Amino acid sequence: MLDQLHKSREFAERVRFAGDVAHDHQMETSSDNGTISFFSQNDLQISDTVTPDLAACLARVYERLQIPPEAVSAFVYASPEMNASCFATGQERCVIRFSSGLIDILNIEEIEFVAGHELGHFLLRHVGGCHQESQESLQYYIRQRAKEISVDRVGLVACQSLNTALRALMKTVSGLTDKHMRFDVATFI
Repeated sequence: MLDQLHKSREFAERVRFAGDVAHDHQMETSSDNGTISFFSQNDLQISDTVTPDLAACLARVYERLQIPPEAVSAFVYASPEMNASCFATGQERCVIRFSSGLIDILNIEEIEFVAGHELGHFLLRHVGGCHQESQESLQYYIRQRAKEISVDRVGLVACQSLNTALRALMKTVSGLTDKHMRFDVATFI
């Protein structure tokens, strides 16, 4: 698994945005068993049996990003908010979580973009670590935006469609579905 994950990280480095400077630090991680246990008790784990469409969606993302499936545990939690997150549970494993509100407004291809985006944080080691600058500084916000550009690039590779990626971004920014929005990318940008 480590060799395959190394290849995935090398690929992610090739799409990293120039402003997203890689840092030589170890990721701060939480206990693998403790984190997964906590989310298993409070969230719904994405699986072939209970959430087959979501499981198939994630399988495509893992394949496109060359991530070993056993490196990721994925969950959905109940919330109307539009949110997804990634937690490193070790150097070789992570947990990604999606709010039910996010899953409800996105189609499967758009979920591929969001999943790739979150996994990009893991592959590029954005999860954990600390920097000296204050979270109130302009430099901090510039660094955070650069990270988001990098992981949006990984998300684009995961969904394989610029149109899909932009639709997912428009939906997550607005919280609106296809029913209430005309997808005018030029106006959005």
